Amino acid sequence: MKVISTIFVLILTLCSCQELSRESEPFIYPKIEKQTVIEDYCGVEVVDDYRNLENLKDPAVEDWFGKQEEYTKVILDSINGRDEMFEKMKGYSTRKEYEISSVKVIVDGQYFYQKQLAEDDGPSVYMKDSKEGQEELIFDPKEYRKESQTNFVIRDYAPSWDGEKVAIALTYDGKGIAEVLVMETRSKKILVEGISNFWGDLTWFPDNSGIFFMALSDDYMNSDDHFKEMNVSVYKLGAASSKKEIVLSQETNPELNMTDADIPRTYLYEQTDKYVIGEIAGATAYSGKYYCRASNFFSQKNVKWSPLAQKENKVRKIRIHDGEVIALTAQYNQGFQIVKSDVGNINWSDMNVIATPKKGEVINDFVITSEGIFYTTLLNGVKAKLYHIQNNESIEISLPTEAGSTVISNLSSNHPELWLRTRGWLNDYERYSYLHSDQKFVSDEMSQVVKYPEFDDFVVREVEVEAHDGELIPLSIVHRKDIKMDGTSPTLLEGYGAYGLSYSVVFSPIYLTWVEYGGIMAIAHVRGGSEKGNEWYEGGKKKNKPNTWKDMISCAEYMIDKKYTTKNKTVIRGGSAGGITAGRSITDRPDLFAAAIIRVGALNALRSEDAPNGENNVKEFGSYKNPDECMALLEMDSYNKIKSGVEYPATIITAGLNDPLVVAWSPGKFAARLQERSASVRPILFYVQSNRGHGLDADKWNRLEENANLFSFALWQVGHEGFSLN
Repeated sequence: MKVISTIFVLILTLCSCQELSRESEPFIYPKIEKQTVIEDYCGVEVVDDYRNLENLKDPAVEDWFGKQEEYTKVILDSINGRDEMFEKMKGYSTRKEYEISSVKVIVDGQYFYQKQLAEDDGPSVYMKDSKEGQEELIFDPKEYRKESQTNFVIRDYAPSWDGEKVAIALTYDGKGIAEVLVMETRSKKILVEGISNFWGDLTWFPDNSGIFFMALSDDYMNSDDHFKEMNVSVYKLGAASSKKEIVLSQETNPELNMTDADIPRTYLYEQTDKYVIGEIAGATAYSGKYYCRASNFFSQKNVKWSPLAQKENKVRKIRIHDGEVIALTAQYNQGFQIVKSDVGNINWSDMNVIATPKKGEVINDFVITSEGIFYTTLLNGVKAKLYHIQNNESIEISLPTEAGSTVISNLSSNHPELWLRTRGWLNDYERYSYLHSDQKFVSDEMSQVVKYPEFDDFVVREVEVEAHDGELIPLSIVHRKDIKMDGTSPTLLEGYGAYGLSYSVVFSPIYLTWVEYGGIMAIAHVRGGSEKGNEWYEGGKKKNKPNTWKDMISCAEYMIDKKYTTKNKTVIRGGSAGGITAGRSITDRPDLFAAAIIRVGALNALRSEDAPNGENNVKEFGSYKNPDECMALLEMDSYNKIKSGVEYPATIITAGLNDPLVVAWSPGKFAARLQERSASVRPILFYVQSNRGHGLDADKWNRLEENANLFSFALWQVGHEGFSLN
């Protein structure tokens, strides 16, 4: 890559952020002096005229982000109807006195869970000695370091195997990166706090003497990419919080040939597991799998990692049970299969297949109980089924309710307990326990059950839309029964399409608010996810990435052709990697959309490799250093596809300055160029949130405020009578 020239261009002076309009130019955005860099990428000259925005520590850049935040806030605060929508969302979010999530049952019968009261902006940790036992509050983040006035949020938690202790990972301001504390469950005494650099996979030693987890390097704050040189760290109780040890990393395990961008992970599914499973993972669907003896791993003596599977084996999940390897793989079947082999004689060309999905279905997950293996499937990503393997035959188990998605969990492979959690677009989460003896489900619901009569007249249609190349794209459509098929309904079209992650069916009163206001909610299950299996994932990856936004465009055209809506009523939404989907949809077909919502979007794909979390994402999107992948990155780069003189739809782009996954300058550069080049009089707003991150751990009230702002902006732009600029 050769730098050809650098040009400094002085733009207009910064405007007053209170000035919203003038006759010839309705929206006058904050400006910044540009630094144009022209570079050669795989034989193509690329002009990057906002390269200086990549230096987030530059005072001028900080000032520009701040002014964009202020400017957008003034406009959003001026939208009539916004406050009413927020109150409606708030009403739905507080209708339940409490909601319970992250239920973890240990073999002694104790229940641990997170419980969020209606008035709280985040959950606390509770426990019961049994399902019917007395509830006990273990940890309330509101009371932790109260004098600091920090709004701590629980990122993860894990009870010890004996239930005597609990480890809790806490973060704040959307940073994602957390510190861990360990406390006694009975006395509530904090044994240690400030165990740093936590990222995920919080797990206890089998003897409850310590914890291990996925961690960032100790030097991540000084690195240009905080996801480089990640590791698995252990902390042993009794030591100072700073005395965690790295037990799996590029440096400690050169035999595994890790790169800086690889992310090592470890799994201990059960306390009695003889082996720890290691994974050399990252931002992609498949990774290398290894195993070592648990006793050696936890003593850190004679640790030897042996291979279980390589990336080409396309393994989604793998377990070792009773001397056998049991894996969920797409190596032989695009819809995934469950296969097994002796752990000492693994031959991926000759595995024993124990479950194959029915036509059209995709195996999603499996668990092992004392009654055998249970697994779930999805049809087009929206219809769930449950199966039990008996005598080498898959027997379907009737679900207690029709479900768009399910989550199964178990106590251990030595116990019969099986739990099922179901949900639908219009059905709230429900938790069930399966009784093997009676072959039926009974309610195991712990959350308060409430009704939403406001949604009683809503309906769901699951259709398939023909894509540009003849593929059939699953499209979920939610609307009111009395909808008029005359093209007058505001339509919110959302999609993702990356990492093999399917867009799961979810019940969200917040999203259904859009439908209550007379709109249509449409979810496009575009390629890049796994709704139709591995083939669907590969069909939206790297050089095939254009299928992702072309699928989205096909779905928008379908909604218009069938007179659900018109292009003047269509709003596209995408977030994170789905920012590629939304960004390229509006740059490819700006005529097709009235508005766009792009939340913390990956919008400058060509430069992402040089951003935090960049080399990790090369696995999914490609590298500009590879000629073929470079051309693919050029094609999926929304920022570089913005042209001058084109009337782009109204667009609101969000960014969190603490975002560890999509650096704020990626959506920032896109916003700056779109504000400069769009010939439309429609607003282009850069919704900066200085104390927020990617949204993984956002508190409830900020989540509600953001959604009310985004929906109000969109309804204003499609001409909804209840929303206008004051």
